[in-house]
Amino acid sequence: MRAVVIGASLLGVALATACSASGTDPGDDGSSSSSSGGASSSSSGGKVDGGKSSSSSSSGGSSGSSGSSGSSGSSGSSGSSGSSGSSGSSGSSGSDGGTDASDGSVPVTNPVLSVVKSGAQFLGVTTDATPHIVYFTAANTIEATPVAGGTPVVLATGLTATDSAVVSGGAVAWFTGQNATTKLFAATHVWTKTYGQKDITTGSHGIFAASEDGTRLAIEVGSTDDLSAQFAITNAAAPVITAPALSGANAVNLQAYAADNCVPQLGFASNVFIGAFCTGTVSTTVNARLVTVGAADATATLRLDDTTAGIYPSWSADATGTKIAVADRTTATAKAVITAGATTTVGSAEVVATFPTMISDGSAMVYQTGADADVLKKATAAATPVLSTLATGVLGLHGATTDRKRWAYWTLESGVGDFNLITIDASSATPTPATIVATAVAYGVTFTGDGSKVLYLDTYNETDGTGKLKSKPAAGGTEILLDAASFAAFPAQTGTGVLSVTAVAAVTGGTTSQRNLTVKYSDAAVGGALKTGASNVLFDTDNTVAATSAWSGKAFVHTTVGTTPAISKLVLP
Repeated sequence: MRAVVIGASLLGVALATACSASGTDPGDDGSSSSSSGGASSSSSGGKVDGGKSSSSSSSGGSSGSSGSSGSSGSSGSSGSSGSSGSSGSSGSSGSDGGTDASDGSVPVTNPVLSVVKSGAQFLGVTTDATPHIVYFTAANTIEATPVAGGTPVVLATGLTATDSAVVSGGAVAWFTGQNATTKLFAATHVWTKTYGQKDITTGSHGIFAASEDGTRLAIEVGSTDDLSAQFAITNAAAPVITAPALSGANAVNLQAYAADNCVPQLGFASNVFIGAFCTGTVSTTVNARLVTVGAADATATLRLDDTTAGIYPSWSADATGTKIAVADRTTATAKAVITAGATTTVGSAEVVATFPTMISDGSAMVYQTGADADVLKKATAAATPVLSTLATGVLGLHGATTDRKRWAYWTLESGVGDFNLITIDASSATPTPATIVATAVAYGVTFTGDGSKVLYLDTYNETDGTGKLKSKPAAGGTEILLDAASFAAFPAQTGTGVLSVTAVAAVTGGTTSQRNLTVKYSDAAVGGALKTGASNVLFDTDNTVAATSAWSGKAFVHTTVGTTPAISKLVLP
């Protein structure tokens, strides 16, 4: 029986805190996030543990906000656990070859593999105009190396086992001086490529978020206990922590967070800060409020109050951060919150079965409704939303393109992890379903980074756990076989490049959830023989641990296990 993900919540990017230099979480605040700076590769089409999955690496369930929720980077301690560990031979496929193309007309060159830092532990990749790979070193320092190549920047030295760090959006933060009793940090340090290092002396649990370009920060300040936390929303150029925007009635309830009753979502869409969180100090609190802080503001605007009804602590925003989709906690009604300065307009759609997701252009929000969540609909982001049915008989969602315009879903299932595959452009004025795979034989569905191709596996082999990796234009067209024996697909963040997992093995000396992968490159638009990729790639099937790899454009930054553990970089053509 293969793992099947059905009816999963569309949102759920939860608040996360820093990971320590010693690889352990800082107390009760150590929940992890799949966003680690850059696009995480921890979720992929297919399965690297011998089964199937319908989960997508580009699912529309993400909030679409850069640096959303203060994503935690990986401490990377597990990344260096393998001492030898070959990549394994079962399921290997493809050939390295030279430049070629399926039709002989479009050249496909090999990716370029290089070592970024030996003996390092992966933290994340920044997302600003000059992205940097961030990692702990064996010398107890934090370094950042440009993805494009160049001299590493030493961010911090002399770190101790209790110091922690996090990569979020275009910034890196690390926290020092942890109190042995309260576990609070005494100082927060922030580095961005544009503005360099800023040191802030203030009590903190190590919670932090930054905008994608690294110009705006959400810094926890003045914490003295585990009851609540306040945050300054400020500029990276010259952070100001006096009169924090989230304080007093807008302080974040840490007790409800620790009890898992109200896990806050704090982050940025463009340079607008958006927060959905519970207030007060009562651990059983569940109703959240919605606040925003404008790109040039230091004070918060309350958009939806939690004292009368409240929302779930999740949100999904358009690219500008001015249209936000939420769900009412009491009625489960999808709401479009439209902001213009201090003015708030709320458009109520209907009762939903899954959290609504805002399309990146702000035209509408997409959700499932119906008694069995079998109707896929959209509602325009307006004071009086116009409701439209996209599809009926929907059994589940494979995911969506990164702009959340085109969605993939299934209406048939085999019962053992196989599905049919239909896509639809929810942003279109006249959405028309496109049948990609008509029968229930597909699994591991995802999209290429540019959204032009849909990737999937079929013809599952019960003996070795592989399937045939294929691609088709997202709106339908000619199928291309990319790999005849693939375990999973890792699409690049941009373009049509994809890495096929061609071999899977256990990590020698690693945990039971760690895998040693071999990946090879294919262009989903061209196909042809597989090209040289990378071996000894660390992957963790436990999605609660910090990421060990991330995409930055066409660069696959990953942890390498084996005799010489390292942070490596595979740049696709």
